[in-house]
Amino acid sequence: GVFTYAAPRSGWWGFAALNTSDEKMKHEGQDKDVEIGAVLWVQFMEWKEK
Repeated sequence: GVFTYAAPRSGWWGFAALNTSDEKMKHEGQDKDVEIGAVLWVQFMEWKEK
């Protein structure tokens, strides 16, 4: 897939992508959903204006 982002100002920004796996995991005898995901941290520096 494509992940597009933009930052309104400088600083650290975190972006998360989460989804549910097709597989289940047992917890206390019950099937539970398994969440899969990733976090992307990016730092935008001050930009110069013309």
